[in-house]
Amino acid sequence: READSFSPIEVSSTHHLAGSQYEKADSIWDIRFKELTAFKRNHGHCNVPQKYPPNKSLGIWVNKQRMEYNKRIDGRKKSSLSDSRLERLQSLGFRWAKRKGAASWENHFAALVSYKEEFGHCSVPTKYKEDTALGRWVSTQRAEYKKYSEGEPSAMTDDKIKRLEKVGFAWWMGV
Repeated sequence: READSFSPIEVSSTHHLAGSQYEKADSIWDIRFKELTAFKRNHGHCNVPQKYPPNKSLGIWVNKQRMEYNKRIDGRKKSSLSDSRLERLQSLGFRWAKRKGAASWENHFAALVSYKEEFGHCSVPTKYKEDTALGRWVSTQRAEYKKYSEGEPSAMTDDKIKRLEKVGFAWWMGV
């Protein structure tokens, strides 16, 4: 399956197949893991934005896995992240802590690619109601590019420029 998500019907059909609460949670976990595997195949990483428009449940689930991992590390609270689940996530190259900087850029870039898939362009409004952080990020990329092109210190790099241009990013609105 090429899509990053399963339909609500596919997800809900697993509820009546499983006998206990534990089995239901286990089957939902397996569904999300399959969705994460598809996301990784399509995007090359497991950094699903928390508000991932094509599959909001997947973004929330990924964040929950990080929270469960932290519970497990702290040892103070019971975690639903079993040894086998931990190993399965690690086998995909799952990152347990969201790093600011590079990982944050990757998350926003993935959200931009999803936005383009949905709307056919990369002109995210600065005050995009569905994902305000994405709108601000796009505006920041333009500002960083301007600094970069004027020889000023900037977080913009040649690699980021190439990747943004490859998906059809416009450096100036109206272009």
